[in-house]
Amino acid sequence: KFVDEELQKIMSARMEELPKSIVDDDDKLYRTLLRDDEFRLWAHAKQRMEGKWRYHLITSDIPNAFVSELLPQRIFVTTSMLEKFVHTDDEMALILGHELSHLILGHVSDSNTLATFLRTVEVLLLSIDPTEGVLSLGFMTLLAGSRAALTAANSRDNEAEADALGIKLSAMGCYDTRAAAEV
Repeated sequence: KFVDEELQKIMSARMEELPKSIVDDDDKLYRTLLRDDEFRLWAHAKQRMEGKWRYHLITSDIPNAFVSELLPQRIFVTTSMLEKFVHTDDEMALILGHELSHLILGHVSDSNTLATFLRTVEVLLLSIDPTEGVLSLGFMTLLAGSRAALTAANSRDNEAEADALGIKLSAMGCYDTRAAAEV
């Protein structure tokens, strides 16, 4: 529901800003809206969120929760996450809100795109190594370090964004986000 409301707000705001000739022509309106980053974010979020959702409990000693675009409409939570961090419904709501936020905000797609791009650069650089492997070792070390640094920086930003939206989603569900702050 939240995603639909955000998408509707963006559409309404953009339509007020556009000339009547564009608003009255569905094709022009659609093409114009697709060039708007915020509209695209919420339109993609709507697609990602549609469907029946399932929750999977994974037996593991590692506390974790995650979503994946490879297995859509599923949230995975480990037994260790529940045992160590979830003592109330408020805490569970915050974890689920956080994970859904990654999907809504496109973080899963963004991280896959970044990883694919960096690996493609690695392959291209390695394929033009005239020393038949000597430079490749240096390239691999440099590129692996660069990939790790870029991924870590991107991950911190994504986690902060998912925290903020996750809190909002949990609050909209009438959960006590302050009681869940320890998670």
